[in-house]
Amino acid sequence: MKKYVLILALTLYAVPTEAGEALITRVRGSVLTIDAGAEAGIIKGLSVNIVRPPGEAVIHPITGENLGAPELVIGRGEISKTSNRAANVQVEPGLLLSVRPGDIARFTTPDEEMLMDQERSVATQERNQEEHQGFRNDISRLTRSIKSVQGRIGGLENMMKRVERVEEGFRVQLRGINSDMNVMKEDISDLKEAVSLMGAVPIAGLDQEEELQESVDLSSEESVGQIRQIVQDVLDEAQVGMAPVGREELELPDETSLDMNSDEDESEEGTGEEPFYTQTWFFLLFGVIGILLIAAYFYMRLTRGSDEDEEMEEEVDHDDDDEIDLDDLDLDEEDDIVVEETS
Repeated sequence: MKKYVLILALTLYAVPTEAGEALITRVRGSVLTIDAGAEAGIIKGLSVNIVRPPGEAVIHPITGENLGAPELVIGRGEISKTSNRAANVQVEPGLLLSVRPGDIARFTTPDEEMLMDQERSVATQERNQEEHQGFRNDISRLTRSIKSVQGRIGGLENMMKRVERVEEGFRVQLRGINSDMNVMKEDISDLKEAVSLMGAVPIAGLDQEEELQESVDLSSEESVGQIRQIVQDVLDEAQVGMAPVGREELELPDETSLDMNSDEDESEEGTGEEPFYTQTWFFLLFGVIGILLIAAYFYMRLTRGSDEDEEMEEEVDHDDDDEIDLDDLDLDEEDDIVVEETS
């Protein structure tokens, strides 16, 4: 911040301020004489500003405000002739006030302009360096932000991969659900077919007739008459070689006749012979067979136990033989050792 303030102060100082001053000693029309010459660095053609030094206070003509005693730039001129300690100034037309002796001529020599140009160039270079440094800082911040954005993008890519895996799992589950739905549809279609097959089987002769919309009530005479007519039509179409069925034979029996027939059947069953599985000889035969089976079972078990005892005795004999052989071997080894010692 201090560098910026210094650069601004140098720039403002170098641009509007003249390096040299000289007093106007004599005025001859449009030609002025100043008390500075070639020794002060003045050359022919140098631009000069004519300034009225602060004197009386200036009062505003309308408001009457005291504006102070500022310096007034009356006009401009150009060096027309020089000497060692004096120079002539040609005044340009368009002066604000008439020039008088005691006014000040301000100018800037070429050497001072070179120095000021150098100062301005140095200030410009410093300002450019500061701007470049600021650019570098901005670039570094941008690179850091870009890296952070790249990291976030990497995190988003990983998240997208996880989402894709989850989506693939959902797809697999949806495929399984779809297959289950297809199986359920097939089962439902099979059930529909089964239900349709469980319907009433059509009877030949009833297809051409009108279907009964209501349930048949056997207690009504109209329903009984319809059934009789259907049976008669079926028999006629079949052309069965038998005597025609009369109306009396097709009539339904009375309740009293049905009761009498059921009593007769029960009496016949009671007077008939009893079945064989309720006879005494059947139970005796069954008991004898059971006793024989139990005896055979115990006999087989006893024979199997004797065989196992014989096998156990043979195994014990074999074990004793093995122990005897081992003892004989030990004795032989000891005899050999004794013989070696005596020899």
